[in-house]
Amino acid sequence: MDKPPIYERKGVIFWLPNISAALSAIGALFIPICLFIASCNLTNQQSMLSDKAARQQQAIAQDQRYETILQSYFTDMTTLLVDDQITSTLPERTNPPLTASEETMASKIREARIVAQAKTLTTLADIDPGRRAILINFLIRAGVFQPHIFPNEKPSMQLIISFQYADLKNINLNSSRIDYINLYGADLINASLDSSSIHEANLSMAHFSHVNLNNANLKGSYIKNASFDGAILTGADLEQTDLTNADFSGANLSEAKLNGATLNDANLTNTNITQVQLDSAASYIGAKLPPGLH
Repeated sequence: MDKPPIYERKGVIFWLPNISAALSAIGALFIPICLFIASCNLTNQQSMLSDKAARQQQAIAQDQRYETILQSYFTDMTTLLVDDQITSTLPERTNPPLTASEETMASKIREARIVAQAKTLTTLADIDPGRRAILINFLIRAGVFQPHIFPNEKPSMQLIISFQYADLKNINLNSSRIDYINLYGADLINASLDSSSIHEANLSMAHFSHVNLNNANLKGSYIKNASFDGAILTGADLEQTDLTNADFSGANLSEAKLNGATLNDANLTNTNITQVQLDSAASYIGAKLPPGLH
């Protein structure tokens, strides 16, 4: 039997195996390894496709759930609007006193409004931002945000539904008319209200962080302790508003109208507010101002 060739280098002797046998051994291993790798890749691809299909099914099921919740809300609210007349003006009169039938009607309307508010806030929390906008627009068309006049003809406003602490994150209400709305403590983070009308509203404690309020009309609104950090308020009308202790840090206030506004203790750091805008305000005692303003 022939000995395998010997390779000597610097006094060290190496026995070289038969090249043909080595290649045969490598070849015998190569095919199973390739098949194993291909099998693993196929399994991973199938797993990825399965996960993607599962996610799509979950998304479809969630979307159907949102739609079912919204349609149920429409059905219930239509009943409250038509049968219980929640947008009717409450009878309020002391002289002469309300009749028994008027008292009954007033009681029915109040109870219906309580139910309507509970259903509205619950539904808003259970649906996606797109359907939240549909819900609000439904209420706008139903006249929920319209001012109502008492029978004694004194101008006043009765809130049909309060949106205190409502979940309105990421909602798109561009160019909407929601005047007089009560959004006390509501969450509107990342919402878009471009060119919307929200005047004479209660927006205190509301969260408007990173909200688009470009050219929005908030004139005469009560906005104490609200947060507008990072919000866009370009050209917004904030005349005659109470912005005491509001946080505008990092907000864009370019060309915003502040005539007669109260900015006491407001945080205006890192904003582009000008001295001219400040001078037009009613007061800004204790406000935190950007460098160079006084």
